[in-house]
Amino acid sequence: MSASEPITRLDGSALETGDTYYNTNDNILYYRKSNGTWDQVAQDPSQVTITGGSATGLTSISATTGTINTVNTTKLDFGDWDILMDGSSLVFKYQGATRFKLTSTGDLSVEGDLSAYDSL
Repeated sequence: MSASEPITRLDGSALETGDTYYNTNDNILYYRKSNGTWDQVAQDPSQVTITGGSATGLTSISATTGTINTVNTTKLDFGDWDILMDGSSLVFKYQGATRFKLTSTGDLSVEGDLSAYDSL
């Protein structure tokens, strides 16, 4: 927390892309961009832009410099592939069809052939 932009990190090391500071004058959180300037972190949902998809069902997103580091959700959509949580199991689907399922107890169910390069 500071009333002005920091020139070094708290430990005295150089600032890096993704560093943040809270400005106590305007009560806004800022992050350091790759070009060395500071930008305001969106605090209001109307300031968030989603390109190429939607955020339906997400419960938490943490991001630094535009990269999502953490997503707490029950489904991830990778285009043709989806990974979803079904109870305590992870289900991997390709174009809507379940290809394999991993349970919390370690059981693995596979649709189709399974190739192993070590003992099973």
